[in-house]
Amino acid sequence: MGSSVDKFNGFDDIVFAFSNLKDPSVCIFLQLKKKSNAKVRCDNLLSDSKKNDFNLKKLYEAYIKIEEKFNSSNDLFSIDVKFENCIFVLFTTADVDNKYLKLNDNVQFGREEIVCTRKGCFLRLNEQEHKEIYEKLADLPKLKQFLNKFVIMYNQASGKELNCLISKEINKFVDLTEEEKELAFNKFHNLIYDWWKEVDKPIYLTNEQNADNPLKQTSDHINDMRIASLMKERRCEVDKFGLSFCDNALSALKEVITNNKITLILSPIHSMNITYAKLHQLLNHNGGYGVLKFEDFTIQNRYIWNSDKYKFLVMQFLKSNEQLDINTVFSNLSQLLEHSDKTKIVFIMDDNNIEDINLFNKRFRNDSEIFHDTPVTSNDLSPETEECLLRKIILFQGHELELNEIGIRNFHWLDEQSLLLLQKDRPEIGAKPPEPVKCYIDRTLKCHKYLDLNYARKLKRIHSVTWKPESILDGEDRVVVVTSESGMGKSTLLTHLFRITKELHPNVWVIRININDFTQMLDEFKKTDLKGTDVLKLLKRAAAGNSRNEISYLEECLLKHTFSVTGNLVILVDGIDEVSPDYIAETFFILKELCRGKVRKLWITSRPHLKCELEKHLNVQTLSLIPFSKSDQTVFLTEYWKSKVPDLKEETLKYFLNHVLETSNKILSKKGSDFMGVPLQILLLADVYLEKLKSSCTSDEFTSLMYVNITKLYELFIDKKWKICSEEKLKTDLTKVQAVKNDEILKKNFLKLSTYSAMLTLFSNEELNTISDENVKRDGEKHLKEIEEEEIKLV
Repeated sequence: MGSSVDKFNGFDDIVFAFSNLKDPSVCIFLQLKKKSNAKVRCDNLLSDSKKNDFNLKKLYEAYIKIEEKFNSSNDLFSIDVKFENCIFVLFTTADVDNKYLKLNDNVQFGREEIVCTRKGCFLRLNEQEHKEIYEKLADLPKLKQFLNKFVIMYNQASGKELNCLISKEINKFVDLTEEEKELAFNKFHNLIYDWWKEVDKPIYLTNEQNADNPLKQTSDHINDMRIASLMKERRCEVDKFGLSFCDNALSALKEVITNNKITLILSPIHSMNITYAKLHQLLNHNGGYGVLKFEDFTIQNRYIWNSDKYKFLVMQFLKSNEQLDINTVFSNLSQLLEHSDKTKIVFIMDDNNIEDINLFNKRFRNDSEIFHDTPVTSNDLSPETEECLLRKIILFQGHELELNEIGIRNFHWLDEQSLLLLQKDRPEIGAKPPEPVKCYIDRTLKCHKYLDLNYARKLKRIHSVTWKPESILDGEDRVVVVTSESGMGKSTLLTHLFRITKELHPNVWVIRININDFTQMLDEFKKTDLKGTDVLKLLKRAAAGNSRNEISYLEECLLKHTFSVTGNLVILVDGIDEVSPDYIAETFFILKELCRGKVRKLWITSRPHLKCELEKHLNVQTLSLIPFSKSDQTVFLTEYWKSKVPDLKEETLKYFLNHVLETSNKILSKKGSDFMGVPLQILLLADVYLEKLKSSCTSDEFTSLMYVNITKLYELFIDKKWKICSEEKLKTDLTKVQAVKNDEILKKNFLKLSTYSAMLTLFSNEELNTISDENVKRDGEKHLKEIEEEEIKLV
């Protein structure tokens, strides 16, 4: 191929000789005319003007001179081309004016088709369709021979359109992405341009993938960029960790990879990239190493490894798969090593991937060394890296802190997942604190037994048996057990103290365990030999909170480190009494293990029936919640109703409040103060009276509050308590139809048995004998017994 070839003036723009070794060699002479606004017509073909680009006489003269050169020389080309196999093409962007120049009825393509960019835009001049041209040029002796070899390719592509066509042709040989097409075209264009300038060293395109083939060079160029990009991506994966290791951590690894042609490094699966980070630090200063993962081998397997440009090749293996057999990879690598004395290969494998490790040993046992890499510790990191990690800002249970502020002083658990999480902006650690308790009243605790004052002083250093904690960390007892009746606010106390503690001590890890939410885990523990490590499983699950199913590996490691080393941990265990008696042994085992752990504070709540067992097993003195005082009742009702009716007048509220408290104490028997002292009960009562308050009744109408329908009040009270029990304790989803039906059945049965029990309690034997229903006595006695044994938790 040549361009602007002097000896072929007239058809010299492109001269292209080619052979496929089967058919006779062909030479195509192209004269290019970029005339997008012009038209090819009969008159300009027949023009006598030498300046006319479509002048047939001028083209004919060029044809005759080229024929003469063929006749006078046999070495015009390095391949044997006969003049009879030459084709002459006028290649133009101009269109044909078919009013003045008839187009072919049937286009007959020859081997000149190779250069046509629009297959339909092809014109051969013949005597039948172009008689005028033959008559006007009849004086040219070899006109017919010329026109038989001559073709007009009109309306042909140029510029960007031609570039696009070339790119498509390149893409047939080199599978390209959209981003690579322009790069490949520019490379191919430059290679062809340089090729055309090689006058003294003619090179011909062939299908052979030799070093001179521009398509192969283009393909190699794209592959170089792909692999460079892939290598960069793999390096970025480890660069983002920002790790730097001390020399002692790398010395053994450096020795083994330097002294062996093949090295297999075995590492825990979550630490494989950490191992690679060590290699990266060892090898990167030379810049002469490549790194790939097992799955990368499928991209361009031959090209990637048929190269000796790298002194070290690092390859990470996770596990072989159906798409790529590891034996195939090993076979290719063996061939590479046979042809390269300089290249050394380093494999990184999961130390539990026994199958692939065995295959490696089978192939390379005699030529390799195996190195076991251990998890990273603080001693392995450079001081700068360790300092950077410890000063990382995290969002610890909703509070921004440095990692070192939560008690972390060193690392014995770093892995890839942990480092990736630490790369995030303010990674979240631990569950966020609960929302504030609305209308909360500070609670007071008291000892169940009146001991000597030393115990009271131990709690708060005051001469009293009562204690009003301001946070979970208050008091000197490490284990605090609160036992009180249902509705006294045990769970609410923990919720409030949880949030207040995080505000006062944001660096302390607070984990709440609503033990009844983990009955499935307790059931699993019961079926197996319960171990101390199982307690950590439960703790990890509780640490996730309600919004997540599990914690991250980083959180898991931090929690384990905190529970076993630093002790910067507070655990709240709520609702011990709500657990089925079938799991009470497992529950107490868990409590004992939590006591043995490095826990700063452990709070436990329960109903009173477990008080003695808790004191016995945990060796503690239990506390109980003091009921709301009249002052507490007033404050609570005032704040609660104000929150529900914001525009309520103070005078109206005060008058209404006095009537409600007075009425409640009178109606609810002599123990009315005790009834109103239970937080849950006063909350339910507040809701019952809320509608009356919203009705904005006048002061004269408040007297109607003296006359309360006790039966109606009791029914509302039971409904609300049952709903709390169903939704909060039993976790019943009352948005589902079947769940609602089942809930109604349970409620009716509970009320029926409670009625039977009440009859047995209130009526004499003589009165009971008058009742014909035998179920009353049988089921009522059974129900009373279950209540006494606390098998049934009264709502």
